[in-house]
Amino acid sequence: MIPSGIPPATLARSPRWAHQHGSELLLAVTDASVGALLQQPDIVPPRAVLPFPSHERYRLASDKVGMLDYAVQAGLAVPESRLIESRGADVDIPGEWMPAVLKPHRSVVGSAARAEKLVVSLAEDRPSLQRALSAFPPEAFPVLLQRRVSGPGVGLFLLRWNGRVVAAFAHRRLREKPPAGGVSTYRESVVLDPGLFRAGARLLELLDWQGVAMIECKREEHSGRYVFMEMNGRLWGSLQLAIDAGIDFPALLADCVLGTPRSESS
Repeated sequence: MIPSGIPPATLARSPRWAHQHGSELLLAVTDASVGALLQQPDIVPPRAVLPFPSHERYRLASDKVGMLDYAVQAGLAVPESRLIESRGADVDIPGEWMPAVLKPHRSVVGSAARAEKLVVSLAEDRPSLQRALSAFPPEAFPVLLQRRVSGPGVGLFLLRWNGRVVAAFAHRRLREKPPAGGVSTYRESVVLDPGLFRAGARLLELLDWQGVAMIECKREEHSGRYVFMEMNGRLWGSLQLAIDAGIDFPALLADCVLGTPRSESS
């Protein structure tokens, strides 16, 4: 497994790195490292497998703007959204949307040699909205302005290989950083909702996905519907919870690569 601390630039400058380690399976664990490997196929030794979709498919799944249409087709709700094309664009936002959520169209922008991680911002009012937009680099645009969805965060985790779902798992977020919404820091496993599973499996089918994926949603308080937030086409930070619950995604993925897939869900 490729450590998350290895910067993309190091991978791009060291095409012999994986060869020297004799790797047969490369499991990158961050957006930057996955993107770097998919853009630099010469890094991967001839006998090794990089168990991810194509670079174009991965880029599509990482596009927060483009994925909204796919989510709707799959049967998921999406937040009320407006697109801000550039930092100087005139922003017309309904007052009832505040506080509003600002999402760069991608979590990582730049190249394999120089990748920059971007984060979601919460705008409490119009001045803070303008400050947040000014802080984004030009590569962050277009930026999604979305009405905030109230409700617990729910993660759906899937492994799809050769056209079928091999493993599925779900958790509910109990704590996030920052508390208003961000990276999950504390979560619990939950019973897999059949409707959410069907929508998630349909989303991966529409993408012709190969590999692991995390589909992040909010369970809207007043309606109970699942609202799509984003998709990550890689192994996720809370992976250990799924493993402790008996769904060992890395091992199952290795089984798929080796041609001995099993099916598991929780």
